[in-house]
Amino acid sequence: MRSLSTILLFIVLATGCGPSTTPEQLMDKGRFRGTPQEQEKALELAQFASDGENDYGLRCWALRALTRLELVPPEAVKEVGELLTNGSTGGYLRAWSAYALGQMRQKEAIPYFILALEQSTDDTTAYYVLEGLARVVAVIVQDTDMNTRVVEAMNRFAAKRNREVPPIFDLLDEHVINLVVLAVTLERMMPDDNGERQPASAEELYLGVFKALHFIERSKEQFINSYARNKAGIERLLFLSYKGAKQSQRPLLLLVAWYSGVLGDNRELANRCAEELTNWLEDADPRLRMIVAWSLIKMELYSTKAHESLIQRWITHEKDPTVLAVLRH
Repeated sequence: MRSLSTILLFIVLATGCGPSTTPEQLMDKGRFRGTPQEQEKALELAQFASDGENDYGLRCWALRALTRLELVPPEAVKEVGELLTNGSTGGYLRAWSAYALGQMRQKEAIPYFILALEQSTDDTTAYYVLEGLARVVAVIVQDTDMNTRVVEAMNRFAAKRNREVPPIFDLLDEHVINLVVLAVTLERMMPDDNGERQPASAEELYLGVFKALHFIERSKEQFINSYARNKAGIERLLFLSYKGAKQSQRPLLLLVAWYSGVLGDNRELANRCAEELTNWLEDADPRLRMIVAWSLIKMELYSTKAHESLIQRWITHEKDPTVLAVLRH
């Protein structure tokens, strides 16, 4: 990924500078940090950048100059935010808009970052959008609703990509997810009883369930040590994961069955997982039966339900030679 400075130099060489304004003049406005004129200059730069009549390269210079200022008024945040989320804005200008918003470190920029993630975004812009969110993560985690919207937007962003997400995605993800937010996010992905809510795409649901189960597995020791306090949250996530798997595509069923075995090696979670998995032992897909049996074997020492299911509903009924051979080893 090319740096924004390299991109800016390329733009200047390609487009040239207009006669009335120069990059130097714009950068001079960025030197008013800490002065009474700081907010005024910030707004001037933001308005210059958002004006489509101005030279494209100079608009990028205006955004670069804006990053030098600290006290940026809400009007300037709005100008740059709308520039970022405008679908007709060029790629370089969107990247600079995302970078400038991130440097502002203001709560008002978060809705624009959320909208930008949900749009079709090039890799450079996506990186600076995620970096901008990371700069205000302390504000995000204090507001459950905003936190949930950020997690939902990140799920949509990842689900629609046909390539890896930027590394900063995972770093940000670690800070914005928790039991409550993951449960709300998963619940919103599924159709409601009235049929009024549009369910998420298969890709979004898969990523949402994967993230929830991985979060429990990664934090398992922490949760188990204080299980009474976390019991409701963990069981809510498990319930939603099984619910999503049963109404979704085959890969999600396999994922949930496998994670059940990973999570079921402790007494607190084994019975809950075994109760759900038992119903999948007679599925027509031998792959699912194999993973379910493996999971029940892992939790057998901790769950009477798992032990009884293996004996009464699987060992005496399984006929697939591949399943038997794999589990024998």
